[in-house]
Amino acid sequence: MVKTMEVIMKFRDYYEVLGVDKKASPDQIKKAYRKLAKKYHPDLHPNDKEAEKKFTEINEAYEVLSDTEKRNKYDMFGQNANFQGGQNFDPRDFGFDFNNFGGNSYTYSTGGASGFSDFFDTLFGSFQQGGRSSGGSYGSKFSNFGQTFGKKKKQSLDASVDISIDEAINGCSRTISVNDNGSIIDINVKIPKGIKSNNKIRIDGSSHGINANIIVKVNILEDDDLRLEGIDFIKKVRLTPWDAYFGTKKKIQSKSKALMVNIPEKVNPGQKIRLKGRGYKDRKGNVGDLILEIMIENPKNLSKKQEELYRQLKEEA
Repeated sequence: MVKTMEVIMKFRDYYEVLGVDKKASPDQIKKAYRKLAKKYHPDLHPNDKEAEKKFTEINEAYEVLSDTEKRNKYDMFGQNANFQGGQNFDPRDFGFDFNNFGGNSYTYSTGGASGFSDFFDTLFGSFQQGGRSSGGSYGSKFSNFGQTFGKKKKQSLDASVDISIDEAINGCSRTISVNDNGSIIDINVKIPKGIKSNNKIRIDGSSHGINANIIVKVNILEDDDLRLEGIDFIKKVRLTPWDAYFGTKKKIQSKSKALMVNIPEKVNPGQKIRLKGRGYKDRKGNVGDLILEIMIENPKNLSKKQEELYRQLKEEA
């Protein structure tokens, strides 16, 4: 049979990439991955293309060897073909169908549709040509590879942190503990100023040797009589019954400065007074309002004269 198209691909030895034996346990594979991921992480090698390439290779190897199903399929393929690391081969010789592609040649390298190498995409998902992707159609010789995996969605680990309003205004950092398959790992989280309550911070766990994204939910706690809703401050203002009826001037301590506010007469519990532009400033520079929420409280101790006045009001009501 005459081949109409030349297909060149290199076998990738994932065990060699991680520096582990083919009989390595999952814990040994994870330990090797964490060590290499820390060593070659892009944050430690800015603008270093070789380190970036190595980091991608490490993640690709771990993506396969940490997944029992992928590892079994990879091992079966390598054993049947008796490959050596880096050996060139034509995938069509092993049942992979490339007849849908036009042209006379097709050379594989790194940068497949999944973000890993074309070798990975061919075995576990889709492959690309000219910017378009196509599902692989595999022959009977390796029919166990005939499933299309696509790129496995990276696992997410959830965590949460509580911060004060002042910390939200100014930014802060927190150390959280993440349980990664029984191992407790401490991670420092930088919380930017202007973050809103219930916002989430996404951390790439690979920089900490974790093969998962860490999603940290930020909770902004109520501060005495002040809470944050979106970018509005909601502040409780406590008034005596006579101040609520006749109106008064009240000194309000906001987060920026103290304000003298005119409280109108005959306000009711739960009534709100909005002060424009006195609220919270978010990361985009938007500024909310300060909303005063009226609460009416009776004094705990009254003089005899005050009690008598209250008694008269009750009798006349």
